[in-house]
This record gives sequence, structure tokens and C-alpha cells, in this order.
Amino acid sequence: MWRPASILLSTTTNTTTTIMMMLTVMTTMTTTMTMMVMTMTVSVRGGAGEGAGACSSTFQVWQPDQDVLRQMEHVQLAVHNLTYFCQAQAAKAEVKVADRMTQIQNMTWRLERDVMSMQVTRMDVELQTTKMSAEMSNLKRELDDYDRRVDDLELDLYMLRNKVKDSGTRFERAELSTDMASMLKNSVGDLKAEWLLMKREIEALKRESRRLQKQRGRENNSSLQVSQEVRGVSSSLLSLQSRTALTEDLLRRLESRVSKVMADCMRLEGSLNQVKAEREEHRSQLSTLHSDSVSLQERVGELQVDVNRLRERQDAMHARMLTGNGGMLGGRTGENSPGFVIQSAAGENFIARDCHELYQTGYRTSGVYHIRPVGALYLIPIYCLMINSTGYTVVQRRVDGLLNFNRRWLEYQYGFGNPYGELWIGNDLLHLLTHQKQYLLRVDLADWEGKRYWAEYTQFQVSDSSQHYRLKVSGYTGDAGDSLSYHDNMAFSTEDVDNDLHTRHCAAENQGGWWFHSCFSSNLNGVYHRAWYSQASSSYADGVVWYSAKESEFYSMKTVAMMLKPKTP
Repeated sequence: MWRPASILLSTTTNTTTTIMMMLTVMTTMTTTMTMMVMTMTVSVRGGAGEGAGACSSTFQVWQPDQDVLRQMEHVQLAVHNLTYFCQAQAAKAEVKVADRMTQIQNMTWRLERDVMSMQVTRMDVELQTTKMSAEMSNLKRELDDYDRRVDDLELDLYMLRNKVKDSGTRFERAELSTDMASMLKNSVGDLKAEWLLMKREIEALKRESRRLQKQRGRENNSSLQVSQEVRGVSSSLLSLQSRTALTEDLLRRLESRVSKVMADCMRLEGSLNQVKAEREEHRSQLSTLHSDSVSLQERVGELQVDVNRLRERQDAMHARMLTGNGGMLGGRTGENSPGFVIQSAAGENFIARDCHELYQTGYRTSGVYHIRPVGALYLIPIYCLMINSTGYTVVQRRVDGLLNFNRRWLEYQYGFGNPYGELWIGNDLLHLLTHQKQYLLRVDLADWEGKRYWAEYTQFQVSDSSQHYRLKVSGYTGDAGDSLSYHDNMAFSTEDVDNDLHTRHCAAENQGGWWFHSCFSSNLNGVYHRAWYSQASSSYADGVVWYSAKESEFYSMKTVAMMLKPKTP
């Protein structure tokens, strides 16, 4: 009888658990959305601040506001969907509770009806028992009357016998005996007949009494079972009422929390509107900065042309001066006074095209020299490492992290840095160098524990700007592991030019220009972290990485150098 109530209780418990889980998810989502809005606000403001601050030097024009806008739209859509979902779930829970309450009320009415019918049946049985008891009492009284009559007859018989004995004459005695005997026989016969009838009625009454007692016992057992069921249903109803009260309380709390979430959503919408307004303002500022940066780029291009012309004039004047002073030709200059024009064995003057040619003419001291690759318009200062019977032309170096390598396409094109410290010689110069001869690339690395690694590639070539300085590299040897062949045939990418194969912008995420693939196996132009680093300190694996050396993209090398020497001297 109480099994449906148990089902209702379990259903109510499941509904309560679902509501609690919904409340937890809503609270977590509210906190997450608040943090995301705060983070997005800070990101937009920070992005605008960085863009404004970098205009004078690095010309930052990468616009993160589009990503922020998309994230805000996703968050707003998620908030609306979650609100509608919570309202739908609350309505479903209310409908389920109302259905269950209706079912339990119907069950209660049915139980009450069954209890009433059983009580009526029990009263009928008690009434029949009362009637039988009254009949038994009447029969007992009649039996008592018959017993008294039998006793009176026996007394009369005894008195007659005494009179017969006292009678004197035989005739009178015989006549009296005959009359009395016939009278007594008739009386005894009547009494026996009545006694038999009474005995039959008594037996029938006994059988009926036993039947009624058995029926009464069954009714008592049924009444006891019904009482137990009624007590169980009553306890279930009490428990259900408490659970219903708890569910109603939870529904009220859910409604209050939904109201709070709606209020938070309204506040978030206000914050989003404010962020949108700020984004529009920042967009206008970024547009202004972009136009300024374009003007500056044009100005830089003009200045670069002027510098090239001045350097050509200076080189020509210097060459004429050296030619006029023959004793200076072929002379060896120190590190602080590098030589420009070199005298060959045949007595002809020429300008070295790389550090190996300087080494061949007798220069043995590592330092900064001037070279002029085929196609270059002016002399270029370069650091030459004079070791292993050759002169290595250093094209990239990281030593202390003082130089920022997260730069734009134009800066990577013309190069930046100090030949004595950290530098990138420029993609234009890399193209000129690697197309005048066949060069071997050597990469020297050192970790923060003092261990050194090296890798050499027998083919290294960089195409021109029309092909986005596409890389050709192969023929690995060394102990650092091959982490550069993965980037073979890849174009160069910077924070403002995305040429990688990934759906994301690898150069912007990893903060450095490189021949990114999807995204990288090596990135020697990344952020200068100290040894092992984690996503707690950096959102991406953006260190100075050579993956195969540490089998991890979260270890940043201490020193790195990329150097070229001719494949065939």
C-alpha cells in the first residue's frame, strides 16, 4: 500500500538533487562569467595600453578586441541559455511535484475509503457477534428453565413413589401406579423430545459461535494489518510532507538564486555594454594608432632609403681612401677597427661576403666585422666567430633576455639587436647570404644546468620576401636532436603576419617570429624564460625552445646561437 509513496519520495529526492546540482552549476557559471568579464575588461584595457605604449617603438597593431568581442558574445549567449534552461527545469520540477502531490492525495483518499469499508465490516461482525451472544444467553435461560422443570418432575416422581409406598391397599397402589406411570411416561417423553431439540439447537449455536469466532479472528488480523498499513502510510505522508516542505524551500531558494542570476546577468550586460563602449573607443584609438603606424612605416622606409644612400656614399669614400693609401690594403684590423676592403693573393681588392672569407684572408680574432653579401647595397656589421678553421657568420643569438624578440614583420625583415649581444640579422640578409653560396647551419645551445648541445644542418636556405622567406632545411647531425626539420618548407610568421598552418596565430601566441608550422618543434625567438616554466607564468609554450633537447616545450634555453659557414670552402 505504501510502495507508490516510496517511489514518490525517491523521485522527489532525485528532483531535489537535480535542483542542487543546477544551483551549483549556476553559481559556478556566475563566478566564471564574472571573472571572464573582469578578465576581458582588463585584457581590452591592457591591450589598448600596450598598443598605445608600443606605437613609438614597435608599432603594435595587433587588435585583440575581436577575440574579446566574440568571447563576450559567447558568454552572453551562454548566460541566456543557462537562464532559460534553469527556468524550464524549475517549471518541470514544479509540474512533477504537483503531479506527485495529486497522486499521493488520490492514494490517501483510496486508503481512507478502504479503511472505512473495513471498519464497517468490523462493526457488522461485532453486531452479529452481539446478536449471537444474546441468543446464547436466551438459550441458556431456556436450558435453565428446562433444568428446573426436570428437577420439579423428578421431585414429583420422588414424592409419588413415597406416596405409593405409604399407600395401604394394593389396588389403589396399582391404579395409582398405572396412572402415575402413564403420566410420568408422557412427561418424560415430552421432556426427552424437548431436551433433544434443545441439544440440537445448542450444537448449532456452538458451531455458529465457533464460525463467528474464526471470522472475528480473521477480521482482527485484517484490522491489525490495515492498522499497520495506515501507520506506514501516515509515516510516509509525514515524511512526504517534510520532503515537500524541503522541496518548496529549495524551489524558493532556486527562485531567489535565479533572481540573483538574472540580476547578475543584468549587471553583466551592463558591464558588457560598458566594455563594448570602451572597445569602440579603443577601436577608434587603435585606428588612429594604425594610421600613425602606417605613416611611421612610410617615414621609416624613406629614412631607410636615405640611410642606404648615405652608406653607399660612405663606402665609396672609404674605399677611395683605402685605395689611395696602399699600405693599408690587406692590413689586419682589430676587433674595434674591422676591415672593409681585403687584398687577395693576386693583389686585387674585394669586400668579404661572409666571415669565412675573412678567416681565409688571415683574420683569426672573433669579433664584429663588415661584410657585403652579393646583392647587398651597403656594408653590414656582423659578428664573426673564428673557430674550427673557419669563420662562422652569426645570424641569431640569445644570451641574457634583454632584447624583446616579439616584433613585427618589418623589423624581422631588416633585422634588430646588437652584434655583440642578442640579435637577428634580418630575413633580407639571410636570403642574400644563403643564395650566394651553399651554407651549413650550426645551432649551439646551453641549458641553465650548464649542459651544452649542438645541431648542424647541411642544407639551409631562406627564400625572398615574395615567398615570405620560406625555409629549406635538411641533413641533421648533432646531439641536440632534430627540432628544425619539422619547419622545413614553412613561411616566416610574425605577430602581424600569420603564415602558419594552425587555426590559431602561432606567432602571436608564442610571442616571436619564426617559421611556424602547427605550431612548432623549435622556437629560438621566443620569450626568455628561466629554465622550466609553466602555464601559471605563461599562457602558452612561448619560451626559447628546442624541443628534442629536453623533450618538452616548457623548458627555455639559457643561450642560443645560429651560425652559418660555407658547405664547401
